[in-house]
Amino acid sequence: MAQKKESMFRGVPVNFILIPLALVFAMHAGLIMYYNGALIFTGIESYFSLHRASEIAAANFTDLAAKAPLKKEMNGYLYPLIVSLIAKAGGSANLVMILYILGLGVFGFTSALFYRAADRLMGGTAAFAALLVYMTAAPVILAHFSGGDVLLLFALFALNAYHAFFSVPAGRYKGIIITAVLMALVSMPGAVYALASLVYAAAHARKKRFAKAYAAQWGIHLGVFILPALAILSYTFIDRWNAEFFSASALVNTKTFMVDTFFKDGFLWSKTLPFFFAVFFYITLFVKAADDIKARRVSFITYCLFMTAAALLLGFFAMLPASTDTLYFMAPFYFIIVLIGAAGIKEFAGYMNLQGKTVFTREHILYGLLVFMLMYNVLFSFAKITERAAAARHIAGHEYVQKFIER
Repeated sequence: MAQKKESMFRGVPVNFILIPLALVFAMHAGLIMYYNGALIFTGIESYFSLHRASEIAAANFTDLAAKAPLKKEMNGYLYPLIVSLIAKAGGSANLVMILYILGLGVFGFTSALFYRAADRLMGGTAAFAALLVYMTAAPVILAHFSGGDVLLLFALFALNAYHAFFSVPAGRYKGIIITAVLMALVSMPGAVYALASLVYAAAHARKKRFAKAYAAQWGIHLGVFILPALAILSYTFIDRWNAEFFSASALVNTKTFMVDTFFKDGFLWSKTLPFFFAVFFYITLFVKAADDIKARRVSFITYCLFMTAAALLLGFFAMLPASTDTLYFMAPFYFIIVLIGAAGIKEFAGYMNLQGKTVFTREHILYGLLVFMLMYNVLFSFAKITERAAAARHIAGHEYVQKFIER
């Protein structure tokens, strides 16, 4: 039986979100303008979507065909269609500024949803610390100010995760289904995330059958996810099934195989996060999954497991093309990584405090690790934004970029 619906933003500390949001935006915008003399987006794929949007608007929505070169893992149809409405109302010349403002709003929106989940999962000051870690993570910042399809994908992913956390356990499935369908329309990686969330929703709806035959039901639902996901990812990342295509991939050309060779962002996302944080994420994920197995239940951790499987598959398949930018499809998953990783740090702090042989309290360990994460994120984000801002100078003269730049 469905429980009473509660407010999505109940208890969200708006002022606490606005301050780091303004600081992050100032850092990002300042670095972009310092290197480029104008507020621009750093990825050419974003401008492919904007070009498609401006063409749709110019054709009065009668021609949806794309004339710009598009990449299936980064560009889709729903985002340009929405942006075309903005272009029609405000003009193509103002799109970059409008989308920066929109990105700022979406960043605040996903941060509010993150806090709601963190507050329920950890509570107290730990939720605030986790929120700061989320808001300073480089992939999160870059995705929200990318101007690309990932902006819409991130908003839908966060909303999907919110419904998986709050609505589905209460017996309400409409929210997770609608957001999943919309994610599938954004991009092909969005379709993989959507598939994972829908399989979780189906598993939760069949939780009584899970309780009776847990292993068998897990096998069935995992198969229902894995097989279509492999088909989608093969279509997305493998342009040609021939030796020429595979010989150009980084995976095939690797001479010395290491543990992070098989994933674009490194093993446990080691190229974008401190390794220890991802370890806490995995430990927490599988320890809580083990608790679910013992209790024979389907929970939010089940959702995280399916989403992690989707992210790992995306990270592996991203190694196949000669070039791709994981920002456009991996960034939304950091909503889950930071949430579960921060919860893992809190669990670890509590465990260490129980040992009784340390001068550090639980709070010392918890906030010490989270503050380290925060400092690491700020420095790493500064470095990554600087790197992408400097690289953006090479695309500034591109025909698809020039029409959107105001100097």
